[in-house]
This record gives sequence, C-alpha cells and structure tokens, in this order.
Amino acid sequence: MNAEDDRLYLQQMYAAGVAQYSDAIGAHPYGWANPPDTTCCENNPNILNWDDHPSFFFLETLQAYWEIMQENNDSGTFIWVTEFGWGTSDGFQVDVDENFAFVENVTLDEQAQYTIRAFQIGRNLGYVGPMFVWNLNACEVYGLGDFRCYWSLLDPAGNPRPAYLALRDLTK
Repeated sequence: MNAEDDRLYLQQMYAAGVAQYSDAIGAHPYGWANPPDTTCCENNPNILNWDDHPSFFFLETLQAYWEIMQENNDSGTFIWVTEFGWGTSDGFQVDVDENFAFVENVTLDEQAQYTIRAFQIGRNLGYVGPMFVWNLNACEVYGLGDFRCYWSLLDPAGNPRPAYLALRDLTK
C-alpha cells in the first residue's frame, strides 16, 4: 500500500492555496479501536499495531488539522468530519481479516459510547462543523463477510445496533 500522511497532504494543500478556495476542510478522523478522547501513543496492550501513530486517534487527528489550519491563517474555517466511526465484530460469527483485526477490540457498547463521545468532542472543540457517521446499513448492502459491515449501525437483518439507538436518542 502506498499512501501519504494526511497531515503532510493538508500542509501541501495549504501551500498550494486551498484556503482561498475552501469553505471547510474535510477529515476522516477514525479512532480504529482507540477511544475518541485518547491520544497517541499510549501503547494499549489490547490494541497492538493500531495505537502507535497519531492518525489512529480521533481527537489527535482533529487537533493536528486545526494546528495546520491555524499555522496557515485559516482559523475561520471549520473542519467537517465527513466520515468517522468505530467498527466492531462483536456479535458476528466471522473470521476477521487481519487488516481489520482491531474491530475485535471494540464491543457493541463501546462502538455506541465512542460515537456519542466523538459528537460531544466535536461540539466542544469549537472548530468542528457537521459530522457524518459511517455507515448506516453496509451489512445489508454488502453482507456480513464484507469489512464495511463492522461499522454499520444496522445489523445484517436491518435491526438497530446499540450505536444506532444511541444516536437516535442523542440530544441534537
């Protein structure tokens, strides 16, 4: 896999003049299996291999983007969290692909708690705009064997998982 660090990419976008053309900066601050308010690199023994880089942390990603935006005199622009969530294989009787093994470290209840906490963090930061949870029904669309199912708010039969119920009941 060949990928560029998102923070470096954002810095390069600013160097190319993105501030004059954007109304918002999009971010996908996934937390992997790390709670939304933890930061790198605490070396959690339950989350080996997914807690050793700042990009594996929801809050740290938002803070890093904000710092880059401030360094580039763009503190009047909001970060839009265009995709986030926590995957879990809890309750699924499937073999998890090793590339997504971290989903085995998140329970259904943690998925719900982390998602709600992420919304609270976003609201409290003051520089986060709209936030979009990924995804509603990938289990129904792609089936239980697909990795996208772990993030689904509905189970393969279309029934609500705890994260769905928590979001439904969240004060808007």
